[in-house]
Amino acid sequence: MTPNTNDLLIFLAVAEMRGFTAAAQVLGLTKSAVSQAVRRVEDALGAKVFFRSTRSLSLTDTGSRLLPHCRSLQQVQQDMMSEFSRGESALRDTLTITAPHALCRFLVVPALKKHLTEHDLNVRLIAEDAQVNLVEQRVDLAIRVGGTAPQTAYTARIGWLHESLYAAENYVQEMGGLPSSVMELENWSHIANEWQGNPLVYKGLQDQSLSVTPQIRCNTILDVAEFVAGAHGTALLPEIVAREIGRHSHLIHLFSISKTPVYALHQHGNTLPVKLRSFIRLLRKTLAASTSQKQETSQ
Repeated sequence: MTPNTNDLLIFLAVAEMRGFTAAAQVLGLTKSAVSQAVRRVEDALGAKVFFRSTRSLSLTDTGSRLLPHCRSLQQVQQDMMSEFSRGESALRDTLTITAPHALCRFLVVPALKKHLTEHDLNVRLIAEDAQVNLVEQRVDLAIRVGGTAPQTAYTARIGWLHESLYAAENYVQEMGGLPSSVMELENWSHIANEWQGNPLVYKGLQDQSLSVTPQIRCNTILDVAEFVAGAHGTALLPEIVAREIGRHSHLIHLFSISKTPVYALHQHGNTLPVKLRSFIRLLRKTLAASTSQKQETSQ
């Protein structure tokens, strides 16, 4: 039977303080609790660790041999607590984050740039549209759009991803100008991401619904946006992506289609590191700011 770690440290305190009463005062325990801990150590070892009388206390041979091991145990505990007490100010563990390509580029990376000016961190960023296994990849934080989370993950909604139909200005002109309804896009060329479905269904205002077969399919939304910017057709793009792409290519907003929740997933339970918690808050603010910019642009 192996002695309990706490009991061994209590034994060490008794030995160093040369008394049960003094050890109890230092440890903030009752004398009875200290006596019971020492008794459990003796029961586990099958031998006495102290010679006791009404006026004196001394170590037995077993107690003398046990003492240096307990001091080593105490040192290991102190070293461990020292390392992790420095944690939030000196921790240099790698923070692993995963997110879809578009959110990595337009949400996570901008937020990380700001976060790294305030916190000392190593970062490993995994841009992947498919869901990454959080355990196998040792992911600290995953950003996902819609969908369900693993049962072991803690989930917090950080905002919404607004999606609209866009097309390049010259493509709109080529197709005869701005359409008045989603249904007028039936003869337009359409570009889609792999996960957007086939056929692709747009649901517009007044319960209008248009089903189309995309001419071009890509496995990242960034490539979809590039084809739209190149006047190859129309596509459903997140506002945060279209706004940034539109800085270099004139994209026309056609119709607002949907909004999808964005979640931050982690497996730290209730012990979320402060630096990670502050980064999630920063992501939430960044995403909220992008939504505000979208609303101002559309006014």
